[in-house]
Amino acid sequence: TSWRAFFDDLVAALPQIAIPEDSRFDSTRFNSMRKFKFFSDFTDTEIWETLDISRNLTKKKKKTIIEEGRVGNNLFIITSGEVVVSKNGKEINRMKTGECFGEIGYLDEIRHLRSSSVTATSALELIEIEGKSLRRASDALQSRFSKTLLLQLVAQMRDTDQLLFSMMGIE
Repeated sequence: TSWRAFFDDLVAALPQIAIPEDSRFDSTRFNSMRKFKFFSDFTDTEIWETLDISRNLTKKKKKTIIEEGRVGNNLFIITSGEVVVSKNGKEINRMKTGECFGEIGYLDEIRHLRSSSVTATSALELIEIEGKSLRRASDALQSRFSKTLLLQLVAQMRDTDQLLFSMMGIE
């Protein structure tokens, strides 16, 4: 059974108890997070814990979320919209709904330097997870994030290799 089903059963069984609006909002956020590929391997408990340490942000088109060379360790997951990733002013990637950025600053525990800039190319909605809050989270959640971010980095390296090989005429 899911947490949502449990919550719904509890509400039905105890109609005399008023359910706070923020609980309903959290259930909506939970269901929204559950849909994203990034969270596909997360348990319900890990998603609820992520909800506790995250916040939703809205950014306007052309707003810079991360600036190359700055210190920062927060992670961001795009829930709506698209961003462009640039290094030294040159576009190196585009990311869309469901994708995560900020992982280098989070994983680099010593310097926390941003390796690139990330700018909204449309109106943008994000989940922001503060790095220091994630480092204080349960071992299970930290492990899940580390594994998910590692798999993401491996996929990005594979894509970059493929692009470089094709530019060099190597198949």
